Amino acid sequence: MARINKLTDLYPLMEPELPSCPEPLILQALRKKTRQFCQDTDVWREQLKDIDLVAGQRDYVLNPSFDAEIRKIVEVRINTAENRAAGYRGAEVKSQYYMFHGELSQRLGVNLQPNTLTLDESLEPSASETGGLEVKVSLAPLLMAGQVDQDFLQKWCEAIIGGAMFYLMTMPRKKWSDPQKAGLYLVDYNKGISRARRENVVGQNLQGGDLSA
Repeated sequence: MARINKLTDLYPLMEPELPSCPEPLILQALRKKTRQFCQDTDVWREQLKDIDLVAGQRDYVLNPSFDAEIRKIVEVRINTAENRAAGYRGAEVKSQYYMFHGELSQRLGVNLQPNTLTLDESLEPSASETGGLEVKVSLAPLLMAGQVDQDFLQKWCEAIIGGAMFYLMTMPRKKWSDPQKAGLYLVDYNKGISRARRENVVGQNLQGGDLSA
């Protein structure tokens, strides 16, 4: 299979089975099912750009590289310049020592921006540290997102195609409607979901040490 860099690169793999289906509708289906696949699996993950820790500050806004919703925090680590220079990862922070605010919210009467990570007061930095906060998140693209990660798309394109083809072929009274064949594509989508969930479990089992205080 040729390198897949964007959703529209999937058109040639779908159009032969979708007579007269307009490309804008195919793109809509691909966007919808890419988002659903990410919501079903939390498999699209990004290591965010390291965030500067600020002395006395516990709230940090997270900014993914893509037009996407942060589904959840996968991993938080606190590092030092000395350790980074030596190539070491930061110490992992257990989930009970931070909170994630996906929407606009308040803490102690202070408005927090969406996608704010709040460290526990026991982890409040006593000194500033450039790039000291390392965060990995799972993402789901917004429905009108123009781009997703190319490596993610390349790896999971068969499942995404399966979901989109099922969606399109089960539309009633269309030239491309084919409920029987749609069931075969649904199998591809569900296989992708199962594989992605297994990979998530393996990744969790490989996690390293942690920082609990």
